[in-house]
Amino acid sequence: MTLNVGTPLLGLKIDGAFIGSCTNGRLTDLRRAAAILKGKKVAPHVKAICVPGSSRVKAEAEKEGIDKIFINAGFEWCESGCGFCFYAGGETFEKGARVISSTNRNFEGRQGPQVKTHIAAPETVAASAVLGFITSKIRKNIRVMEALKIIRAPAISLLIPNINTDVIMPSREMRKVERTGLKEGIFADWRYLPGSRDPDPNFIMNDKRFESARIILGGENFGCGSSREFAVWGLYEYGFRVIIAPSFGDIFYKNCIVNGILPAIIEHGALEVLNNYCLNASPLEINLETKTINFNGNSLPFDINNHARNLLLEGLDQIDRTLEYTEKIDTFINADKKNRSWVYVSKIG
Repeated sequence: MTLNVGTPLLGLKIDGAFIGSCTNGRLTDLRRAAAILKGKKVAPHVKAICVPGSSRVKAEAEKEGIDKIFINAGFEWCESGCGFCFYAGGETFEKGARVISSTNRNFEGRQGPQVKTHIAAPETVAASAVLGFITSKIRKNIRVMEALKIIRAPAISLLIPNINTDVIMPSREMRKVERTGLKEGIFADWRYLPGSRDPDPNFIMNDKRFESARIILGGENFGCGSSREFAVWGLYEYGFRVIIAPSFGDIFYKNCIVNGILPAIIEHGALEVLNNYCLNASPLEINLETKTINFNGNSLPFDINNHARNLLLEGLDQIDRTLEYTEKIDTFINADKKNRSWVYVSKIG
């Protein structure tokens, strides 16, 4: 890579930028990169290329006008395929070029003779292409999650212990790689009559009184089972923002927080009180700032750790939170080599 030990990557000049092929060429990836590129121009010295992940992705992106955003920014918009991910097709960057790429491998010669490839997320590639050097700071202007402070809405009651992620999102409903188009699949085995897409009138989500529900009252160990993030994506897309339960599956709990859903932990007795109140679709007020559930003049506390609470209040995912420490990270990176080498060795052990 022709870099000395300890050389900061941030600020390193690039010659090329590549987004796409099979890795990080999904429609959602292109949308996020386009959000950064919109209204901007690629640096004059940067050769920038985008190869959608499939013909279907390319067609859907063009329907949304994403291709025009890339082209107007200065990217080449290509047919789907391996493209500049793999030199075998003859497509290559200039000899010795330094490239930032959303592909999944960077062994020597992968993108051309002596090409030096730095692997990054599509948003980082887009931001770096605009500035002409490796950066991630443009991402600060992109809101990934909605901030959550107060939610007022009816709640549906599913007070059954051990509702797992396969119940929330059956595996047959996970036919996409995007985070959208999943809301019809949540609780599919309960929402629809067997063998059809006809609503089951006995399931609470099909009760018109609960059409505006944004809260779920769940039983013990809600969200246990497999780690599928699709369950949380589907719930979020449907409109659910709060799940109240005595306990949660660990991975599901973390997935909720990083995707903008509040998992509020409450005692069994308090949950029964809420359930009785919510049976007629009476709305609850969930106040994350005070960590309280308010209804009919009453207030019940719920538990959530402060780190998770702050992420949800500010609408930050884990990358955004890390970027808040940019100055401290820069200070560390720019420390003298002797001190930095000592820290690296001590971290490795």
